Amino acid sequence: MTVSYAIEVRDLRAFRDYVRFRTPQGKRVRIATFVLISAVAVLLSTTGTSESIGARVISFVLSFGIMFIFMKVLNWIFVRIAEWRTLTPERQKGLLCDHTITLGEDAIVESTSVDEHKKNWSGVDRVVADSNYIYIFLTPQMAHIIPKRAFPSEESAESFFKRACELHAKAVAA
Repeated sequence: MTVSYAIEVRDLRAFRDYVRFRTPQGKRVRIATFVLISAVAVLLSTTGTSESIGARVISFVLSFGIMFIFMKVLNWIFVRIAEWRTLTPERQKGLLCDHTITLGEDAIVESTSVDEHKKNWSGVDRVVADSNYIYIFLTPQMAHIIPKRAFPSEESAESFFKRACELHAKAVAA
């Protein structure tokens, strides 16, 4: 089975969000951030001169809220700057371009205008799908991003996904 499509910046953002919100690594980062913000908020709320428990609770809630918002805004700014500086067709000639993915019996092959990459199914980490994409993970943080808009119908996207899962499962079982 073969599919051809163009990767756009929105596809890379969708993959970034998938990894951030739906993988164990992303969950660990979110938990660590929550713990860090909570620890700083506790530290700030207990260093005041007030002995009142109510004042300390209010101080904690305000500190936590301000830190949470600050971290979200700072993250948004840094991500946008990084995208603006790096996600351009001139800098990402092999990424923001036309891709062709072929599912072979023993390997997955990706071809672009500047590269061809073959990965045996036994080396593929996992195959997953969400409502708009099929991701064939080569490592826990790197994947072939296949937009479902590349397929003529939802059924053909589902067929491609099932075939990739079958080939991966067969290689892993061997």
